[in-house]
Amino acid sequence: MATDVLRQVSREFLSLSALHHLVLFTILVMFWVRRQSMERVFAGYFTFAFGTATIALATHAGTRASAVASAYVAALWLREVVRPRTVLSFRETPRARLIVMGLAGVFALAYPGYSEGFPSIVFAPLGVILPPTLIAATALVNCAAPRTDRLLHWSLAALGLAVAAVGAGEERSWVHVPLLVVSLYAIPLLLGKAKTVERPEVAPETSVRQMRNRLYARWTLLPGPRDPRRERASSRRRGR
Repeated sequence: MATDVLRQVSREFLSLSALHHLVLFTILVMFWVRRQSMERVFAGYFTFAFGTATIALATHAGTRASAVASAYVAALWLREVVRPRTVLSFRETPRARLIVMGLAGVFALAYPGYSEGFPSIVFAPLGVILPPTLIAATALVNCAAPRTDRLLHWSLAALGLAVAAVGAGEERSWVHVPLLVVSLYAIPLLLGKAKTVERPEVAPETSVRQMRNRLYARWTLLPGPRDPRRERASSRRRGR
């Protein structure tokens, strides 16, 4: 069965799985700190993830069709590196969608049943086989909808549906449900049904101060919020 082959592939590339977890965790921390201009970073990571999955899957005859599909998706992500079309700004994304896709991403990081007795949160086959890699990638672009590369988004959704259907047909297990959910979730988003949350515009005269205070609240190295009374006192002292 193909499931047995996938488990064998996962077992042979456990160290690669651990590397992917480390790299993705680092990128997520960077995204939490920066909150902007991370499109090429994520695109580069998923190019790497689907590229390594292509190599891993190509080592067995029973998974070479999956390797071809993985190589195709890696090429689409590489195109995103060269010219980003997906905007990773989640300010207008509904909170419910962020929660659902976030839980799906956590599931991809801890994909059960393929870590050979090791902790799944570190050795789940992310970047080795398609199901967890597709879950992570599709959840990300679902959060970014409607500002996504439609060819990439459709490809992830269609491939996810196919992989989930084949997996469920061979192994009747709940482990294929999250991939099915994120893939089905992508279809109404791609058909223009993506709901967004309208944010009130920030007044130009206060936008810099509000941004500075918000960054300070996130434990950056900036000094604390400005106190207008201290600024006036400092100005009077300099004027003497």
